[in-house]
Amino acid sequence: MLFDVLTGILSAVFLALSLLYPLRRRWKRLGKAGRLTFHCIAGCLLLLATLIHVNVKLAAPGFSFGFAAFAALLLTAVTGVLKRRNMKNKPLYYAHVLFVVLFIVAFLLHVAQQIINLLIM
Repeated sequence: MLFDVLTGILSAVFLALSLLYPLRRRWKRLGKAGRLTFHCIAGCLLLLATLIHVNVKLAAPGFSFGFAAFAALLLTAVTGVLKRRNMKNKPLYYAHVLFVVLFIVAFLLHVAQQIINLLIM
């Protein structure tokens, strides 16, 4: 239980770091390539931390907000990698943004569900 909470908090930290990318105009010292690299590394660490967080639960997945968030995160990562390879493709950009929004909504619902579960116990 404590391991799940700690890896969940670690995932939330990497999510926050990854979501700093829209504020990129404020990071003039890193340069455009540096900001995008920081965003990609934070996203990869988020995916890794999430994989550790879900650990054994992938063997028998059932629908939950956590599973929906994980699926949206995987789609976000795939569209992000494809978008990085083809920078001028607008449909990939819109798909990436859509999956990010779906991931954030599912993530927030998952967090609310876990807090309610902890309060009920």
